[in-house]
Order: sequence, then C-alpha cells, then structure tokens
Amino acid sequence: MSTKKFSSAIWKYFVLVNDECAKCKICDGKYSRKGKGTTSLKNHLQRKHSEEYDLFLKEDAAKKSTDEPPRPGTSLQTVKREFKQTFFDEYMEKTRMWDNTNPKSIKIDYLIAEMLALSDLPFQHVEQLGFRRLMDHIVPNYVLKGRKYFTELVCSELFEKVSSKIKNMLQQDFDKVSFTADIWSDSSSGVSLLSLTCHGITADFQRKNIVLKAEVLEERHTGDYISEVFQSMLKEWGIQKQNVHCMVRDGGSNMKRACSLSEIHNVDCTAHQLHLVVKEAIKNVDTISVLLGKCRKIAGHFNHSTMAKQELEKIQVRLNQKVLKVLQDSPTRWNSSYHMLERLDCIKDSLSLYASNNKIEQFNADDWTLIQDLVKVLKPLDDVTKTLSSQNSCISDVIPLTRALNKIYDEIQESLNISVPSVVDFISALKNELNYRFSEIDKNILFQISTFLDPRYKNKFFSDILIKQIKEKLCADLETEENLTATTSTGVKPTIRKEHSQSLDLEVSIANMLDSDDDDEQSENQMSDTKANLLTEYMSEKRLPRDQDQLKYWQINSKRFGCLSHIARTYLSSPATSVPSEQFFSAAGIVYDPHRNRLLGDKAAKLLFLKYNLPLLNFNYD
Repeated sequence: MSTKKFSSAIWKYFVLVNDECAKCKICDGKYSRKGKGTTSLKNHLQRKHSEEYDLFLKEDAAKKSTDEPPRPGTSLQTVKREFKQTFFDEYMEKTRMWDNTNPKSIKIDYLIAEMLALSDLPFQHVEQLGFRRLMDHIVPNYVLKGRKYFTELVCSELFEKVSSKIKNMLQQDFDKVSFTADIWSDSSSGVSLLSLTCHGITADFQRKNIVLKAEVLEERHTGDYISEVFQSMLKEWGIQKQNVHCMVRDGGSNMKRACSLSEIHNVDCTAHQLHLVVKEAIKNVDTISVLLGKCRKIAGHFNHSTMAKQELEKIQVRLNQKVLKVLQDSPTRWNSSYHMLERLDCIKDSLSLYASNNKIEQFNADDWTLIQDLVKVLKPLDDVTKTLSSQNSCISDVIPLTRALNKIYDEIQESLNISVPSVVDFISALKNELNYRFSEIDKNILFQISTFLDPRYKNKFFSDILIKQIKEKLCADLETEENLTATTSTGVKPTIRKEHSQSLDLEVSIANMLDSDDDDEQSENQMSDTKANLLTEYMSEKRLPRDQDQLKYWQINSKRFGCLSHIARTYLSSPATSVPSEQFFSAAGIVYDPHRNRLLGDKAAKLLFLKYNLPLLNFNYD
C-alpha cells in the first residue's frame, strides 16, 4: 500500500481493513472503498458524525495550505508567461526608432560627421539613396538626418569641440611655437584661403604639427591685409605675439611685408628657394630649356591619348619591362621636371620603339646623353628637397644640406665625368644661384642657433667669429630663462663614423664634412660663468650621427642641460619649408571638387581643420 493513501486527513477517523474496505473508528462500521478513493468515507463522516466532519474540513484545509505542493504545471506556465512578455518587450525595443537623445543615435551622428570631414564628402552624401539604404540595413533603429542637420553638426558642434581641445593643447604643451603660412585660391568657387599651421615641441620633446586655421581672404592679398588677418588668427587662438618664434613663408613680397608689419621673425621656405635655384639655372642654359620643351611635348602626347598610353604599355610588356607611364612636369615644382627626365631615361627603349612606328618627336643620341647627365646632376637637389620637406625636418638641416650640395657640385666639376658642355654650364649656374640665395644664411640668427643646438651639427659649419656671436646670443637667452638648474647627469656620447670618401651621395657627403677636423670641438676656451660653461660642455661632446634623433638627445639630456634644452625646443620647432601648409591646400583642392564647388569658404576652412586635427587628437574631443 502506498503512502499516498494515508496523506488525507480522513484517515484520522478510519482504519484500513483491506484495499476495498475501511472501518470507522467512531462507530466501528465497515464501508466499501471501491476505486480506492476516500469519497465514500467522507460521505459517511458527513452523514453520521457531523461534528467530526467539521473538524476534518478544518484539518484538511490547513494541511493543503502547508503541505500540498503546487499543482503540476503551475511553475512552467509562469515561466512561459514571463518569457512571452520578455520576448515582446525585446521585439518592441528592436523595432522602436531611436529619438535624437538616444546615446547610440548621438554616437552615430558624430561618426557620420567625422566621415564627411575625413573623406572629403559633400554634405548631400547623407541624402543619397545608397547611403540611406546602407544605414537602414545596418542600424534600422537609427533615424538618419538630412544635409542641413549634418552641416550644422560638423561646422558648429564638432568644430567647437575639436577647436577647444586644440586650444587646450596649445596652452598646456607649448611655450613657443613656429608657423608656416600659405595662400590658396580656387577659381571655380572664387574662394581664397590663408592657412596657418602651428609647429611646436612638447615638454617631453615630441614634435607636433597642428592645422590652426584656414581663414577666408575677402580682400586683395596685400601685405597689410594679410597682416591683419594673421594677427586676428593669433588672437582667436589665444597665442601671444611673444610666444611666436618664427614664420616660414614663401618668397612673395606680400607675405614678407605681412610678417614685417606683424613684427614676427620670418624665414624663406627653403623648398621655394631651391625651386628658384633650378628655375633660374635652366633659364641660363638654352640647350636644357629646349630639351625640356621637347620632353613636355612627348609627355603631353601620352597624357592626352589613351591609345598612345596603351600602345606604350604593350611595348613595355613585350620587352619584359615594368609598365611605367610618362610623367608630365609642373611649372610650380622643379623636381617634377627631374622626375619627368628620370622616367624618360627609364623607358628609353620602349619609347624609342614607339617613336619609330608613330609620328612623334624623337630624341637623338645627344638628347639621351643630356637627359642622363641632367638626372645625375639634379638627383642631389631632389634628395635635399625630399629631406627638407619631410615631417621631422627643421631649419637646422638647411645650412648643412646646402653646404653639402655645393661640395657635391664641386666634386662633379673636378671629376670631369660630365662631358656635355651645356651640363657643365648648368652646374656652374646652379652653384651661382645656390651662392646667391644661401650664402648669407649662416648669418641669420634663427638658422645659426637652430643648427648649433642640433647635436648632429653643433658648431661644425661656423667660423670662430660666428661661434662667438652664437654663444653670446645663447647666453642672453639663458639669462632670460628662470630657474636655471645645473645637473651632472651623464649624457649619451655616440661614436662617429670615420670613413672619408668622394661620393655624389648626399648623406655620404654630409658625413664626410662632419667627420673632418673634429679637433676644433675640444679647443673652446673655458669661460667663467655658468651659462658659458654649459655651452662649452655641450660643444665638447661628440656630435650625433645624422641618422639619430636630435629631439631624443635633448629629451635624455634635458636635466643635465637645464634651460638650454628648453631653448632647443624653441629653435628646433621651425620646419625648413612651408610644405605643411601646401599639403594642407592639396586637400583644399579635394574639398572643392565638382560636387562641392558652391561650398562657402568658412565651411571649407572648418572641414579642412577637422580633417587634419581629428586624427591628431585620436578622435578624443569630448
């Protein structure tokens, strides 16, 4: 018999006789239990023993409330009901469109705004069908806004946030800064912009280049007007005039006058000066001018004919040569002429074969010899231009590199490897132009001190008289620095390579110049005052090899040299060229594409500002 039969409270009043019979404990009557239930027993108790029956009902109710488990299926039903509710809530959440205050919606808004600035996309891009379909598929809850919304977001909110971060960086990271400036105009939109790119070295000796502004020029580009705009830009960014170290500008008379009126130290863009050197030297040699004219005609033939390009490519494939296009030079960049000549020399065989089967001007043997010699002569100039235009170059490289150029051309003349008279004349013209434009550069205090404070060069390129002047100027600068701290920590003294060879390679030429006559570094007279001793200590150390980082040197030795390292941060901040501003305006040409030629100048300036400074901040502008 199972225990389940005795779970009911009725068995307090009955005793089981067998499976089909039970006896009442009150009246000893036996009663049938057909079906083995307790219904007949309860009926007997109700009819014959009413008082006991009332007690039974109370006992039975109490037992059910405490001991009886819930009915089978109750817990599962609850779970199912709760699951259905949760599923419904999730479904509603997935299908509910986000409002403008939703954090996810706001994040996507700013990501789209960044995309428009970084990728030079027109604001109407957000309304194009393809983009809307993409966003609807990827983020169906997101409500994509229109062109006007994103114009306001980019040019107001995002611009303000990024510019605020940049202002904080200028105040916290730099004591003095240098600038590059340039002017750019777009004929299709009628917009002219003046760029201002900031260059500085942080306290931990990291070089930073920041695009501050592209100001719209609404008047004639006179020096007076540019000066007013420049000073307004400085005021907008909270930069005091005394915190501006120098300005690197082009050779235009209006830019020179603007810097003079603004009372800002300024230097010529070295890349622009090198362009003028080559340009003027070519003018002095008619044979080279004629050759370049012929080269341009041939380049124009291929650049204006798809069929000519394809045929030249087929010839190069047939000759198992690398497929190379003919390059066209630009009148504003001398090195584009060098690259055109170099490319023609590379594809000489395929070009000659093409010319033999087509009506095109051909080069004779003398032309090819002249091209090859010009490539040799112009390569050092191209190397210098690339070095000075690199992101980490500064004006401390200008004096050593121009000296190396002169040395290389002296060696070319002495080696007699150039047999073409026109090339010999061209080399002489180059040397004359280099001397005309750079002979006085070592007397410019900005170039002097920056070169002196570059541990790769120090006093190597200066006479005793100039070294004395440099030291006097540095002592005066040290005098103005507060809290001069003398330390005795040991500095890095790397070894210098000692190989002297005659070579047309730029780096080898500079190395040979730097390696010669090192004894003068040890012969400086000791001076009594602390500042002069600090300079003497700096000069007495061996120079760094050129492939080492001058800023790393000052970072390591900043405590030992105290305020001298602080002065180095200032003088080494100036770039050698205005290339950063020119590259900035290369992007301006992309901003003003056919889809954006109605873009207002102020909006274009803000887009360019965001394009360059968002990555600088690592997109952390909140």
